[in-house]
Amino acid sequence: MDSLDSRLDELEQQARALAAGGNWGDRALEVNTAILSIGGLSVPALNRLARCHLEAGRRDLALRAYKMVLKIDSKNKIAASGIERSVDPVERAVQRHKALIQKSGRPYLGVRPAGTTHHRVTHCWRCHHLLDNAVDIECVGCGWIICLCGACGCTRS
Repeated sequence: MDSLDSRLDELEQQARALAAGGNWGDRALEVNTAILSIGGLSVPALNRLARCHLEAGRRDLALRAYKMVLKIDSKNKIAASGIERSVDPVERAVQRHKALIQKSGRPYLGVRPAGTTHHRVTHCWRCHHLLDNAVDIECVGCGWIICLCGACGCTRS
């Protein structure tokens, strides 16, 4: 085993230890970047790198790394769930809301910014999550506050 291989093994061990300890900070970013520099494309290193970016709030970089993983391994569950987490929660709620409305056969009319009507606090009928229209978005179709699960009054049977 030459020195590059032993260095790569050492970095892999460090990366796994950092990940096992829930450390996704600068050191984990450095180690996984070094693995990719020395060893080329590595699905585990790319997944860890993406998680480092995600934890640091760099959703765009996390998304890019997770998409690279899926190009290499289209069935990679870590990358698929990472992509889901990389999307802004409000954007994800809007996507889920639109899908639920379309599935119900109703026309999708869109959403409006939070707080355009009187202040309301309630809970989601579907998942019981606390909702507040001072911070959440509302459905244009029914006027209900949209939950992160995507539910509104239009989707209640």
